[in-house]
Amino acid sequence: MIGEAALLKILGAGVAFGAKAYKDIAGLKAEDFSEVAKSLGEAFIGGKPVSGDMTAFISGVQRSIADTLDQRTMAEAGRNPEDVRRDRENALVQFNETLPKMALDRALFARAEFDAYAVATAMTDQLARLNPLFRPPASGAPRSIAYALACEIFFRTFELAEQKKEFCETLLATIHREVLKRLGRIEDNTSRTLDELADIKAQLKALALAKGVPEEPLRKVLARFGEEHVPLGDIPDRLARKADELVFLRQELARLRNDRPEFAALRARALKLIDDGEFDEARAELRKGRELAKAIREEHAREEASFLRHEARIDRLNLDYAAAIAAYRQATALDPDNLPAWGELGDLWIILGNLTDALKAFEGAEAACIRSGDERNLSVSHDRIGDVRVAKGDLAGALESYTASLAIRQTLADADRTNSGWQRDLSVSHKKIGDVRVAKGDLAGALESYIASLAIRQTLADADRTNSGWQRDLSVSHKKIGDVRVAKGDLAGALES
Repeated sequence: MIGEAALLKILGAGVAFGAKAYKDIAGLKAEDFSEVAKSLGEAFIGGKPVSGDMTAFISGVQRSIADTLDQRTMAEAGRNPEDVRRDRENALVQFNETLPKMALDRALFARAEFDAYAVATAMTDQLARLNPLFRPPASGAPRSIAYALACEIFFRTFELAEQKKEFCETLLATIHREVLKRLGRIEDNTSRTLDELADIKAQLKALALAKGVPEEPLRKVLARFGEEHVPLGDIPDRLARKADELVFLRQELARLRNDRPEFAALRARALKLIDDGEFDEARAELRKGRELAKAIREEHAREEASFLRHEARIDRLNLDYAAAIAAYRQATALDPDNLPAWGELGDLWIILGNLTDALKAFEGAEAACIRSGDERNLSVSHDRIGDVRVAKGDLAGALESYTASLAIRQTLADADRTNSGWQRDLSVSHKKIGDVRVAKGDLAGALESYIASLAIRQTLADADRTNSGWQRDLSVSHKKIGDVRVAKGDLAGALES
């Protein structure tokens, strides 16, 4: 036997499914069926049924499901009937425990195009998310007892609910009354609320006509009042105030502007959706406009930042460093991803001897590279930060920055050994790490770094003997190695370098 809580949930879903043809009960959502089901328990199961027809319908549902399950049991070929019955009873116990925990989703009905079998299958799949016993079969495999049982229960319920439209209409009215009672709109001992609700709907028509607005958005507001438990007596005044807000909003959206065509089109679509009562869709259109406006604003900010950077470079030529710094600061505020502006600002601070602000500027460049995913320039930013830390005497911090740069450059160089620029970058990282190790007194570590740098530079210099820059790099490496060997007392090795 299907448990009471599970049966209430099934019938709530069945009524919601059968109610697709009834549009006059505004604001009644799937969750209302679920919440009200318990209040209608007496109507569903024994107790005080609303009508004899309802009692007969409930009994019919139970009989139909029971008969179908027995037929399914007998139809299971190749298995012991007792085993099948045991599996069925276990599945029914699990069904009774799991279904009350499942939230009803009325949108599922629409997605399945209100086809009883498709909805039943979709609800069984939803049930399986809570209890794997009801999982659908693998492709080509037979259905399990549990899966077949759940599908059959849902299908028979929806099929009966669809066929009994008169019953569904009666039950919908009952549910509507219970919803109103639950929201405090009517007293338990009176039935005047439906008449009062009809009066409010008539007032809504008159209000829409008087304000010159469509009825649909006001109906949507009325439904929201129900969801927010607004007392019935407060609704007329509050609805009138919302009508005034609607008038103002429609006027604002319809007002002519010296506007971009795409903005005008978005506002027009939003206004049409509002008039249709589609508030969420209207808000989505306005969000598109806001995102487009934001993108345009950001593009303008990037252009302005570019002009400011060029102004700063003129100020530097004119030795007006204060004006240049002000322009760079404005540029990086407008466009935090303007990497050249951050780098040039850091360089200017170094010229002025302000290492603290230089470090902040290079850290700004570092953050910009991280946001953009620019690995190569991120390695350069690490180097610049390391250079400032060396100048400040922070050798441990400098070594950390140079090591971070080395890791990036090693990855890039390994990815493309034909990229001479990345190979040279890697040699520079080894050289900078060697310099810090010398300063820290780690001559063995410094020699290792310089030798690694030399190996790369030798390869580059051999590949293009006309490249004076690479030839000079090679000579610097030999000198660095020679200096370390002198410091270690290896004069023969130093002479060789």
